[in-house]
Amino acid sequence: MANTQKLLRLIKENNLQHHPQIQKLLEAGIATDNDQKQKTIRKLIELHAAKQLKKPFTETTPDTSLLDKPIILGKTRNHCQTYAIPEESLTRHILTNGATGTGKTTLHLNILNQLTTPYWIFDRKQDYRHLTQQQDNLLVLPWHRVRFNPLQPPQGVGPAQWAMSISEILSHSTDLLSGSRNYVLTHIIELYKQYNLFDEHSSPYPTLLDLEELIQSDKVNYVRKTSNYRDTVLSRLEPMTEVTRPVFNCSRHYPYENLIQRNMVFEFEGLDRDIQNFIQESIFAYLYHYLSQNGFRGKGLHLVLVWDEAKKAFSYKKEQSDAAGIPEMDDLTAKAREFGLSLMVSDQESTKLTESIKANTETKVLLRPSDYNQLSSMADSMGLDELQRSYAFNLDVGQAIVKHAGCRPVPVDTRDFDLDKNVSDEDLRRSQEEQWESLDYSLRDRDPLEKGSSSGSEGVDLSDYLKK
Repeated sequence: MANTQKLLRLIKENNLQHHPQIQKLLEAGIATDNDQKQKTIRKLIELHAAKQLKKPFTETTPDTSLLDKPIILGKTRNHCQTYAIPEESLTRHILTNGATGTGKTTLHLNILNQLTTPYWIFDRKQDYRHLTQQQDNLLVLPWHRVRFNPLQPPQGVGPAQWAMSISEILSHSTDLLSGSRNYVLTHIIELYKQYNLFDEHSSPYPTLLDLEELIQSDKVNYVRKTSNYRDTVLSRLEPMTEVTRPVFNCSRHYPYENLIQRNMVFEFEGLDRDIQNFIQESIFAYLYHYLSQNGFRGKGLHLVLVWDEAKKAFSYKKEQSDAAGIPEMDDLTAKAREFGLSLMVSDQESTKLTESIKANTETKVLLRPSDYNQLSSMADSMGLDELQRSYAFNLDVGQAIVKHAGCRPVPVDTRDFDLDKNVSDEDLRRSQEEQWESLDYSLRDRDPLEKGSSSGSEGVDLSDYLKK
């Protein structure tokens, strides 16, 4: 009995309970009292365990054909099979996790190089500007060249709907709670009334600078709680508009509805993280609402959005905060696939990402993790057993464990990507300036009353929203 218990423990420790040969050896061990046979069986099980530790995966690859426009991620490590996923499967999003320098950006570059669909990149470290050496039509916008008006509703989206969405995004990205969020919403609605947007959905549009001025002019009773909301909101808006005035000083921004047909890089290096996140999340929401209201449902993959260092936008702390409510980002991420908007999300700290982004990404790529907590977080979402987790700690640069929907996790040697990273700011200016100058936008309009007074705004009902 004691020897049988030892065998059972050995089998369980090495996750061999379902191995058919191990089952036969266990049955033979239980059936004999011969010590020599027991030792032999134990040695055979230990040999299996050693092999399992070296190769703890069953290598299977997704079924793809040329008609699926396969995106090749690399070769399986043991059998050198091509590991590819259908391009259309990107609508169900990709999540990549790994320590700094393990190959996240290289993986993204390889995927982008194979896409037949346009892509936009939120680039925090100027990693992707170097693609201009290989792609003549790539548009790269350093943050001071971006022109984006968060208060301009997307084409086909009503002002009340957009006011609710953008107030959520502003609150989410700058850590405002529900009271301050509702305060923002009511002031955006007031601006839309002043600009007559409920009757005439056209330029000029109010800007973030107008919102700031409206709140600054708000006469509040400092004994009441409203004064706290005012001061809290201004503490977020004032630094944002001061630093990024060129970005927000436009009534009508670039024609992003047309630009989704081309590849773009938005560079954010040098900007405060909260400002970065607000712009990125606002653009994501803008894209989602435009696609959802203009006939793109069920039309296949339309745009791939690359989101590096995503833990701030997809923050588990905000997801768990009852006071902040359910993050708008979670809702948009879950629905984006219906309208062909794909997310390629990466970060080195998976523990700080929302459960929603882990649940809504059907292709997960684990490169060598920085510590056990990061490994455990990704391994749980990928269904890795203990041996596979141990294996992950020994991955080298460019080696990954890939889990695609409906397939078992597989170790893959990802492809290298040859790219000289030598594009300076001056190089970028010379190659991009003509494109920058061709982008159409209009500066902030300071006199909204020229459009007339609004009459159709009285019926706007925000009561359900304000109760959230």
